[in-house]
Amino acid sequence: DNKCYEKAEQCVYVHIDDVGVKEQKQHRGKKGATNVPDVIQKEATKDKRPTVQNTVARIEHTGKGFTLTGRSVAEILTFVLAFLLNNALLRLNIKVCTDGQRCLQDAIVSFFSWHRHLSLLLDWFHLVKKFKEDLSLACKGREIRNRHLKQLLTLLWFGLVDKAQVYLAAIPATDIKDIKAIARLSAYLERNRKWIPCYAMRSKLKLPNSSNPVERCNNLVTAKR
Repeated sequence: DNKCYEKAEQCVYVHIDDVGVKEQKQHRGKKGATNVPDVIQKEATKDKRPTVQNTVARIEHTGKGFTLTGRSVAEILTFVLAFLLNNALLRLNIKVCTDGQRCLQDAIVSFFSWHRHLSLLLDWFHLVKKFKEDLSLACKGREIRNRHLKQLLTLLWFGLVDKAQVYLAAIPATDIKDIKAIARLSAYLERNRKWIPCYAMRSKLKLPNSSNPVERCNNLVTAKR
């Protein structure tokens, strides 16, 4: 592994994620009461129920953490920058953990393009989820999917993107029912190549491998709302 790894005490970890909450009624009917028009309207609009979108950021450094929430990615990035400036943290390395969402990654890289020591980290658990879902679509049956999934995740745990792509290309046609799903996975790896580290080494060095902190904060923010 020829990649460089940060020293935790010289790095600020920023975990960013979007969360959507279904809009709640300001007033609820009394328990047991039924209103036929309301029931009909509810059935007609249940699939069109509006949601409130917001973005949550969790900033962590040397055991301390702070949670920020905003109405959009652009707003939360402004809040993050203000927080880093106010706490004299901009001089440190900035490691941003994300779930691989392209628009989120592009927004972060563009916003902090002037910062020399910013890098992204593709969340391990979202990478695993992506491969589970697309291999389920691609492979003929669970047994075949699990066999290929095990091999691919072993390669990716060690950051071996090239070997993972070669493996995907070599999956026998007799095992595949949807070749497009295989192509999506290969493209996903190529797009995220520079954000995929050797997760095994990061784990050994006790460095973060996932965006779990912001996932937990999402749950707390959603519950409070």
